[in-house]
Order: sequence, then C-alpha cells, then structure tokens
Amino acid sequence: YRIAKELFPTRYHELVTFPKIWYVKINGAAKWPNFTITDTPENSKQDIHIFGPLPSRKAAADYISALNEAFGLCRQQCLIDDPAKAASCPYYQMGDCDAPCLGKTSRQAYLCRIQHAVEAAGGSRQEHIKWFDDTMRSLAVQMKFEEAQRIKKQLEHLKHLDDPTYRWVCDLNE
Repeated sequence: YRIAKELFPTRYHELVTFPKIWYVKINGAAKWPNFTITDTPENSKQDIHIFGPLPSRKAAADYISALNEAFGLCRQQCLIDDPAKAASCPYYQMGDCDAPCLGKTSRQAYLCRIQHAVEAAGGSRQEHIKWFDDTMRSLAVQMKFEEAQRIKKQLEHLKHLDDPTYRWVCDLNE
C-alpha cells in the first residue's frame, strides 16, 4: 500500500483497495443487550464484545440471526421496552420468542441466554452443542417431540456458526 502510494500518489487508491470488513458487537452493560452490526472494531468499554472479522454485512447479519435463533433472543429490540406493543410481536405470536418484554421470561434468565450466546459467538460452542443435543435427546425419550424439534432447530442454527464463512470469527477482546 505504501509503495503504491509512493509510486502513484494521485491514483493509488484506485490501484489498491481493501474490502470493508464487518463485525458483530454486543454491549453487555445495556438494559437489554443485543447483537448489532458495525464496521469499526473499537472497544472503549469492558462490557462490549466485538466478534469478527466477517467478510460482508450479509454475513454479519446471518451470524446475528443464527445466534438469535439458537438462543431464543429478542429480534424486535424496538418492542422490548414497550409491553403494549410487544404483544403484537410476530415472533412472540409464532411462539419463537419467550417474550422477556412481556415478563414471560425473567430478565435474569434472558441475560443468562445472552451470556451463552456471547460464549458461543466467541468460539466456545462445543459445550452448548452438547447441551442442546442432550436436551433434544432427553425430550425425545420423554416423548415431547415438539419441544425436541424446537431444540433441534436451535442446534442447527448453532452449528451454522461453524460454517467456513465464519472460520476467522472470534472475540476481538481475546
């Protein structure tokens, strides 16, 4: 880059380009933490975790979606602090959300899920995969097939994070 800048001072930026790199960020100190997409990996606070690098904005969005689906996190952050609006959340109505905004899940339990999602996003997924697998099998033995199917879908979303697209993703704090 420096050589190109030295040799071609007026048009080096045309000759040498770097792709934009994306990251996923979560602020653990927020009232209701959630994963967001960013293109700047700056970390000014200790409670902020940044995961990356990701090759595209779509890959970052898919990464967040897989985490949200795997751990049952809120996908409608605009509704989470407004219980009157939260009742109309499509994810709650479809049964895909445990509705922490409506008090169906305690805030502490929800924050515990967030912590598990942060651990999985950082690369330590094996213990979570094992837990999902054991839970799914246990539910199947108890003949709770619908619940086992829900856990199986969550497990598939979690395993999606092992896709080659995400091979370099890690917690940048580490």
